[in-house]
Amino acid sequence: MTAVDPKTGRVAWERSIFEPMKQERSIVSPIVVGDLIVGTCGFTTAQKHFVAVRPTADGKVEEVWRVEKGVPHMPTPVVQDGRIFIVTEKGFVTCVDGKTGGVLWTNRLDNAYSASPICVGGNIYAVADDGEVAVFKAGPTFELLSRSPLDHPSQATAGGWSATGSSSGRSGT
Repeated sequence: MTAVDPKTGRVAWERSIFEPMKQERSIVSPIVVGDLIVGTCGFTTAQKHFVAVRPTADGKVEEVWRVEKGVPHMPTPVVQDGRIFIVTEKGFVTCVDGKTGGVLWTNRLDNAYSASPICVGGNIYAVADDGEVAVFKAGPTFELLSRSPLDHPSQATAGGWSATGSSSGRSGT
């Protein structure tokens, strides 16, 4: 993981946290949860890593937690109330405690997902590749609210919904 000063382009800090793999890459965007930066690395058919680090004032970077099961390859997780909601390509959804990395719950949505989920009004919206939108509570337990077909395939992430006054929920809280 590397942090770059946006004004100068210089590396502010860097830490190697992913084991060398034959084919490693990151497609998922990093997210911020409180004072942690969480990123992923891996390959479609290989092991993936979901790692939280905390940069310190003295330029050091400490690894805080790591999850290696149910890690997405493409969809970026979303944060709500300190919980991280992960939707994987194979349709598993997992809720992780953002402070500890502890898995609170995992459930199956029975679909394939490429788009990143968003959070609006305390609910997570996940658009499946076949166009079905699954909506579930952004809570400490899994509660599916609805499934609605768009009648068209989609791999696009919905963005900027503001009907409830909420943003996409991508920023860390």
